[in-house]
Order: sequence, then structure tokens, then C-alpha cells
Amino acid sequence: MDPNQKLFPDSIDTIVKEYLGGKTIGELAEQWGVHKSSIRRVLRDRKIKPRIGRPKRPPPPERKCHKCGEVKPLEEFANHKGFPGGKDYRCKLCANRMRNDRRLRKVFGISQDQYDELFKKQEGKCAICGREEQTIDPRNKLPRRLSVDHIDTDQGPKIRGLLCQKCNVSLGNFHDDISLLLKAIDYLKTNGG
Repeated sequence: MDPNQKLFPDSIDTIVKEYLGGKTIGELAEQWGVHKSSIRRVLRDRKIKPRIGRPKRPPPPERKCHKCGEVKPLEEFANHKGFPGGKDYRCKLCANRMRNDRRLRKVFGISQDQYDELFKKQEGKCAICGREEQTIDPRNKLPRRLSVDHIDTDQGPKIRGLLCQKCNVSLGNFHDDISLLLKAIDYLKTNGG
């Protein structure tokens, strides 16, 4: 193919229409039997900026999660501009699990698996009242997770169990003081609680 080969004026309009219709410079050069530089020259003369890179393909309807290995619909992946297709490479469930694991390790020194084991041992219920969590998270409109009840020691946090939001706040308000709790019990007994 000769880069100096001239194109006829009537073919130039067709080339421009086909390029604007989605054909690449390479496809047009092959179709018209000319060098790519000839096509670029035609586009430059018509003040048409060449497309850089390949045409964008629509993202596939599903993706395989890099963490759990399951193939899931794209709706189950968080939006993320930095990744191909604009979606995270981990499903929302795995991403949340990893985020929770990081927080549990940092704050309480336990892993998500250890939390799950404790949750299973307590049958998903509060260690004090024996009920499932009733408080709704305002962000996602789902019940909150059971709170990790712990004591801060010199060796780090010592986990006592999982509590619902109400029991956890109540213990905190009594400052883990057994004598205050006993006074509260006496108060309830004497005042018809």
C-alpha cells in the first residue's frame, strides 16, 4: 500500500461517513486499499479528531468475583471507576466481608471468621437478652450486626460476647459496674419493674 496514493473526492465523503459510523482507520485503509496515513490525512483535512484506542465494547452482563470465585450479575458489584467496565473486581458481599474483617482485626483483634464462629455459637442472638438484633441501620435499612462486647486490657481487647445494640448501650451506660447494675435491679424490684 502506497502512503502517497491519492483518494478520489467522491470516496472521501464515504470514508468520513463510515469512520463516523464506527469503522476504524485500519478497516477503512484495508477496504480502500490505501495506507492508514492516507485515511488519517483525509480525517485531518476535514478537522475530524481520530478516535484513540479500540472502540468500547459493552460490559458483559456478569462477572466472576476474584474473591469467592462465583459468577454473579453486574448489579452485585460496586461501581468503581478504576476497574474495567467501571465495576469492582469483588462482589459487594466479599468487599463488605473484607472491610468488616479489617475493622474487626484493627479494633477488636479478631477476624471475620472468629466473629462468625461466635455468632453461630450464640445462634445469632444477643448474649444478654437472647433476641436477634432489632435496630435497623439507617444507611441500608437492614438490621445491624451484633456488637462485639469487650474489655480493654493491657494485652488488648478481651472479647466477652456479641450483644444487640440496646444491651450494649445499656452496659456502657452502667460503665460495666456490677454494683450499679444490682442497684438498678433493686430499683426495678421495689418499683414494680
